[in-house]
Amino acid sequence: MENDSKRPLQALDMWPGRATRGRLLHDMEKAQELMVPEALFRRWCERLRFVIDVRADRSVEHAFELIESANEDEAREPFIAISYRWPPANEESAAVYQILAPDPKSPNPGSTRHVRPIRAPPDILERAFEFAAAQGIRKIWIDQECIHQDSDQDRALGVQSMHIVYRWAAVTLVMLGRHVVDASDIKAVLHLTDLADRGQNALRGRIKADSWWSRAWTAQELGLSSNRQLRYLVGWRHELDPSGRAWEAVAQKENKESPGCQVVPREWVLTGGQIFAVVHMMPLTPLPIQTVSATLASGTLGIADGAADAGGDLDAAAPAMSFSTAMSILEQKELFMLSDKLAILGNLADYGQRIDIDKATRRRLGFSACAMALALYNGDLSPLFTWVPKASLPREGRTFAAQAVRPLASWLPDRRLSLQAIATSMTPMDRFRAKPLRGSRAVVLDGKLAVEGLVWEVGPFDAASGLRGLSQKLRKINTKGGRVRLLMETLVKAIGEDAIAESVLQAVVALAMQRQLTGPEELALIVEKLREPQLAPVPLPPSTTTAGKLGQWWRCGTDRNRDRDRDIARQWSRAFAGRSTTTMQGAGRRTAADDDDGQYSDAVVKFCENLANGAPFLIGRCRVGESEGEGEGEGEGREVACLCHDFNFDFPAESNSESAAALAAVFSPLSSLEYEFGSNAWMPLMQDERHWRVQEWGANRSPVPESTVETLRERLQQHGSKSNKSFQLSDEGFTVLGNAAVTPSPMLSSAGLITRDGLIPISQGAEYRWFQ
Repeated sequence: MENDSKRPLQALDMWPGRATRGRLLHDMEKAQELMVPEALFRRWCERLRFVIDVRADRSVEHAFELIESANEDEAREPFIAISYRWPPANEESAAVYQILAPDPKSPNPGSTRHVRPIRAPPDILERAFEFAAAQGIRKIWIDQECIHQDSDQDRALGVQSMHIVYRWAAVTLVMLGRHVVDASDIKAVLHLTDLADRGQNALRGRIKADSWWSRAWTAQELGLSSNRQLRYLVGWRHELDPSGRAWEAVAQKENKESPGCQVVPREWVLTGGQIFAVVHMMPLTPLPIQTVSATLASGTLGIADGAADAGGDLDAAAPAMSFSTAMSILEQKELFMLSDKLAILGNLADYGQRIDIDKATRRRLGFSACAMALALYNGDLSPLFTWVPKASLPREGRTFAAQAVRPLASWLPDRRLSLQAIATSMTPMDRFRAKPLRGSRAVVLDGKLAVEGLVWEVGPFDAASGLRGLSQKLRKINTKGGRVRLLMETLVKAIGEDAIAESVLQAVVALAMQRQLTGPEELALIVEKLREPQLAPVPLPPSTTTAGKLGQWWRCGTDRNRDRDRDIARQWSRAFAGRSTTTMQGAGRRTAADDDDGQYSDAVVKFCENLANGAPFLIGRCRVGESEGEGEGEGEGREVACLCHDFNFDFPAESNSESAAALAAVFSPLSSLEYEFGSNAWMPLMQDERHWRVQEWGANRSPVPESTVETLRERLQQHGSKSNKSFQLSDEGFTVLGNAAVTPSPMLSSAGLITRDGLIPISQGAEYRWFQ
C-alpha cells in the first residue's frame, strides 16, 4: 500500500502509466466492498491472551507463561496493558527469557503449547511486572507476545482490536526510558511539574524526547485510555542507586503529598495530568505537542463535551476522535506499514465497520482512498467538508491540466488538496465539536456517492406567508435595537400563521445566542417566553434528541424550576439585547434612545441589516414525519425550515432573484443536523458549513439504474446497518455546487423533530440521494 497521503487528489485519480482517470473512486468503491463489522474483533478479544510471571516457580524452567481467556468476563478481569516502543529488529536483547505459549501453527493451538524465547525486550517485561506486582495485578497484555506474530490472521484481528484492549485495561502503562541518569535527576523528579522551577529541564527534555512519542501505535494508548487509566514509568539508569535508598527518600516525600503513588523501586510513576504538564513546559523540542494535548484532553483540545464544564474532564473516558484529529496525529508518527495506519485510524475514530487491511494491501488500493472510504462507510462525512481559502490552495501544474480527461466527482474536496491537507482543513464545526458527527452509511457505487439526508427547497426569506413585507418594514427602522425587536415580534406572531415560522424562530434564537444552548428544553422555554410569558405553564419537549431516550418533560412555573426559568430568561435577555432584561412584550415601552443601549448579538444585527437592505438571505423548507406510527404529532408530518447564509451579506438588492435561482436547493446529510447542546465555548463562534449547495441533474441525465439502487439497498443492510429500518432510496441525483452555510432549528436532528407533542421521526423526509 502506497503512502499517498501527501499527494493531491487529482494525482491519485490518475491510473499509473496511463493518461486516464477514475482510480480514486474505483479504489474507494473496492475498499467499501472489503468492510467487516467491528463485532468480529470483539469476538477475538473474548479470547484475549495475557502474560503471567512464573520466575518464582522453581519447578519450571521458563520465566513467563502466555495464558488465554475462556470468555469475555475472564478477559475483562484486571490486567495492565503495556505501551512501549518496539526495539529495532537488529537490536539484541541483554538477557534471554523463555515463555510457555500456545503453538499457533498447531492444528489445535489451544491445547498444544511450546517453549520459545520471548519477543518483547526483557527489560520491558521486568519493569512491567514490578509495576503490576505493586498494584496487586497478576496479568499484563503486551502486543509483541499476546498477538501471534507468526499468524497473519491473528495479527490482522489483533491490530484492529486494540481500542477494546486499552478500554478494558485497569491501567495502561507507558514504558518510557531510563531517563534518571544521575543524583541531580533523582532530586529533580520531585519538581518535574513545578512550573516555576526550570532547573529540571534536562530531565524534562529527555522525557519529552523519548522515542515512544514518535511511534504511531502510541496514539491509541493516548487516545483510547482515560487519564485515570494512564500511568507513565520513568526508570533509573541501571547503575544508578543500586540499593534504592535515594529512590526511597524521594518516594517517601512524594507519597506524603500523594499517598501510594510511588511504589515501584527505582522507577518514577507519572499520571496523565503530570506528564501533560511536563511535556508542555519544554519549548522548541522535536515533539509536536499539539498531538499530545489533543489526545490527553479527550481528543477535543481541552474543550468539554456536551455534558461537562468548559474546562473538560481529563479523567473521563476518552471519546472517539474525529477523523481530522486522528489523521493529524498519525501523519506526525512513524509507521512502516500503511495498512496498520488504517487499523489505528479505525480504532481512534471508533468506527463500527473496518476495512480488511490484508485484502486491501493485496489489491494494491491507495491509502487515501481507503481512509476516505472507511470514514464515509461509517457515516463520517467530515473529509468531504473542508475549510480552505482559495488563495491558499496550491496551483495546478500544466502537466496535469493537459492530461485531465474529466473533472473529479463534484462531492469530493478540491482536487488540489491531499488527504493530509483535508485532515488539517476540516470545517471548525467538525474540528471543535466535543463529539464527532456520525450519520447514515454513505456508499460509493458506479462513480457516484449515495448519502441519506434532507433536501431543502430554497427561496427568499419573504416567501413564508407570515414574513411577507418584513424587509420593507425593517428598512424604515434606523436603529439596530428596533430592527431586532421587529424581527422577533414578526417571527413570534407568524408562528400561528405559517407552519415554518416556529423553526425559523428557533434557528434565529440559536444564531442570536452568544453561548451554546444547554438543551432542547431551554430553547423551548425561550420561545415560549417570547410568545406568551404571562400564560399558564405549558409542557416542554424532552431534554434529548435521541429517539428512544426521551427524558423527563419540563414544565414552566413549578417550584422546582422557577429559579431556573428566571436564570434562563436573564441569560436570554443578555444574549439577545445586552444589559436589558425587558421581555418582548415590555420592549415596546422603551424609547428610541434605548434602542442601541445593549450589545446585541452581531449575528442577529447583521441578519436584520441584510433583510432591510434586500440582500439574498434565504430559507430552506422540507417536511418531516408521515401519517403512520406513534409519536408523530398530528399524523401528517410537519414543515420545517432552515436559514441559508450562503452569500456575502453585501449583495445588492437586484441580485436577489439571480442568487436564489443559483441556489436551487441545499442538501443536509443527516450527520450535519446534530446541534451540539452543552457548554462547548467554541461552538457559538462557528458557522455551520457542513451542507451542500446542489443542482438537480438535468433532463439529459438518466436516473440511476434500478440495479444500482438495489445494490445500494444490499450494502445498507450488510453488517447490521439499520437492518430494521426501511430505507427511502431515490434514483434521482444532484451535482454539488459547493458548501452551504446553514442554520437549522436545533430541535431537528437525525432522529427527527422535537415538538411539544413528542418526537416526529424524519421518516419519509430523509432519503438517499445520488451525487455525481
